[in-house]
Amino acid sequence: SELVEVCRVIHEARPGWLQHHDVIYNLLPALPGTAKSDTEPSDIAFVRDLIDKTRNAAELIAKLDEARIEGYGIEMVNHFMRVKFLGLTFQRYVQEKSVRRNTQPLRLFWPTFMYQKSNGPIPLDGSSPLASIDRVTYSQNIVRVVPDAEASWQHLVNVFCADPACGLGINSNTIGVFTRIAIYAGDWEFGQRIWNDVLRLMGRKPGFTHSEHGPNVQAELPLQTLRVYKNYLQFITWAALSASSSRKGPKLAAVHVFSGDALVDMFQMMERNGVGVTSGLLCQGISSAFRVGLVDVGGALEQWQLHRERRGVAEDGFLQQYFRMVGIPDVPVKTPMMALVGGSAGCPRLSDFIARQIHRP
Repeated sequence: SELVEVCRVIHEARPGWLQHHDVIYNLLPALPGTAKSDTEPSDIAFVRDLIDKTRNAAELIAKLDEARIEGYGIEMVNHFMRVKFLGLTFQRYVQEKSVRRNTQPLRLFWPTFMYQKSNGPIPLDGSSPLASIDRVTYSQNIVRVVPDAEASWQHLVNVFCADPACGLGINSNTIGVFTRIAIYAGDWEFGQRIWNDVLRLMGRKPGFTHSEHGPNVQAELPLQTLRVYKNYLQFITWAALSASSSRKGPKLAAVHVFSGDALVDMFQMMERNGVGVTSGLLCQGISSAFRVGLVDVGGALEQWQLHRERRGVAEDGFLQQYFRMVGIPDVPVKTPMMALVGGSAGCPRLSDFIARQIHRP
């Protein structure tokens, strides 16, 4: 009520101020859950409609253009997707604070909450994505809006292909949000399509744009960041977990499922795109490998990380600190005993790749 009242005062004193892209950005997650009023400013109604009456990213962009909102970019679209599809609103933030207050110490700061919940790793233990909502209900809600998410993704891919530097092309945050939607919805076909597109787009090279002042070199594509690969590792891990636990999971022949070969392909693409391997990424891979039962893959990655620590390339003791913080993952009960003692023999391509990295001068 205070928020709406402040907006009313601003609207009356300075008409048009609420139509600034930064104001809209911050109102998107704040207005859902607040009481509507017949006398509230049209600017407030406009932002409400961006959430309540807008189905996908294409419609959002069209409404912002029609209202002549200047200066917005892909982060506005990412924010819309967080609120509309993942339910990350200020109301949800307050519920999270109240639910966790008596169970564990938690310090969440708005809007950090939204980035933690949309960009951080999804717990591999199957715990609820939000403490204040049942995971099954959460997933069911997302399943219902997957067609709109698919339409949003396709539109943004088209925009990116037309002009990666236009300000509305997908970036690493966009990829993280859409990957999360696919995982929570259990829509592995959609997830596979997302990563087919992402890897194809990451292979594009910066080109030239033409302006009145002549040709300009485009900025580097906004996809060559470590976070993209962390999102990819997260997706292929969940795809493998789903394939092993449910008939509805992806077929094992799917391209983007956790395996030694998939990791080699990922590491090679990182090399081509100038993105270095980090201790965090390797430890995430080790945890994923053990969680899906590929102990040989986990062992190979572990040896690589330990070698990096011995050579001083990585922080000494990082591996130990990482698993002290996140815990040792449980190996699936059905994992063959030979896999537990066979070393890296089951992933020869990955072992060869790591051997070349270790012996590189």
